[in-house]
Amino acid sequence: SIFCNLTTADYVNHKNGLNFNLQHFINHPSEYISKLEQYLPYATMLISAHYWDPKSPVLFKKENFQNLKNLKVIGDITCDVNGSIPTTFKSTTITNPYYYINKKTLEETKKLNDSLAIMAVDNLPSELPKDSSEEFGDAIVKEIIPYIIGKDDGRIKKATIIENGYFCSSYRYLNDYISS
Repeated sequence: SIFCNLTTADYVNHKNGLNFNLQHFINHPSEYISKLEQYLPYATMLISAHYWDPKSPVLFKKENFQNLKNLKVIGDITCDVNGSIPTTFKSTTITNPYYYINKKTLEETKKLNDSLAIMAVDNLPSELPKDSSEEFGDAIVKEIIPYIIGKDDGRIKKATIIENGYFCSSYRYLNDYISS
């Protein structure tokens, strides 16, 4: 597998050929055009996770979609319906994250053969902290609490930095960094 992470300068050009300047792009997005289509014929998956302003260029045009024969999945993290990704015409959910479109007609289809999967979960960014919190909480319940309320195998003592108001022996060197 080959992965490529494009910066904004990699996928847009100024319409008049000026050198790319991120602040200028942010302030004047309508002065730019997308050059993402030069990469897409080689891509099997596109994950778009950028901020999009309605004045910014779309990343590719529907009418050029037939040139994207290898593309199988688009993950539109930004989920701007009818925005930067022209195949995002509706949002999806965590429980039903994909819809499929016919590559020739660009209409929604149930057939998976030669279709394009679109993942456009509009609240996906908020799901990531939820997953992290659940995993962290599960780890505390499984890997820490049993050793706090039961017999410590040494992990709690090793992780304890201060006890009774003083640094534990492994951390006394930190006293040198505290000014009186």
